[in-house]
Amino acid sequence: RNEAAEANVAAKRGQTVEEFRAWKRDQDLLTTAQKKATLNKTQQSNADQAEISAAVNNVRNGAITINQVPARYRLAVLNALGSSGAPIPLSPVAQKALEAYEPIKSQIEETLQTLEPLKNKTTILYFAPEYAQYRLGNAPEPYATLFANMQIEGIQSAARLLQRVSKSQSVLREVQTHTPNPAIDSPKQVYDKLQVILKALNEQEQAVWKYGSKAGVPSQSSSTPTASDSGIIIVSVEPVPQKK
Repeated sequence: RNEAAEANVAAKRGQTVEEFRAWKRDQDLLTTAQKKATLNKTQQSNADQAEISAAVNNVRNGAITINQVPARYRLAVLNALGSSGAPIPLSPVAQKALEAYEPIKSQIEETLQTLEPLKNKTTILYFAPEYAQYRLGNAPEPYATLFANMQIEGIQSAARLLQRVSKSQSVLREVQTHTPNPAIDSPKQVYDKLQVILKALNEQEQAVWKYGSKAGVPSQSSSTPTASDSGIIIVSVEPVPQKK
């Protein structure tokens, strides 16, 4: 009975039974990786909040300067200090660009973690059936979250804001050139393209910290963050509504 059910589902997907079983194994790997990425995100967020609170207190007490705050937490610390009247060494445009990029970075990183088990799979059209369901608003997990996290509109919007401050024309071009297309691309292509985009955006983030200083306030350029030392979530991209 189970074999008959598998054969029926495989036929609907245009697969042989063996192909369907291989796909099901991959789906289980994606589900496990996604759950792990979500857990890591929650644990990291809790740890970040503790570090941010400690850094805010240390800066207020004069134990450290804002330049000594790890770049990963600096924007959140600046926001907390700004609410108490402390000067923020970023222009409003630069601050807006960094805040817009934080959730995008988190979503790309979460997507890469989810795709890790399939990052070497070169089957084109691999995600096509699930992506078609996603476009109709009824994709199952882990695909609904996976596709929502790689929505290019939010990535391009963040790239434009970063580009306004850094004055670089390359970041938006990199994003547009390496836009993943789940309807066609293999898992490896999606993974590789997102890595290129993340690297380009992280470089622009560093440039914003360097060139986005507010007039009259000391620059952060002496402590420019590295790509591996930045970012947490503030807002999110609007996903396609999924039917219950």
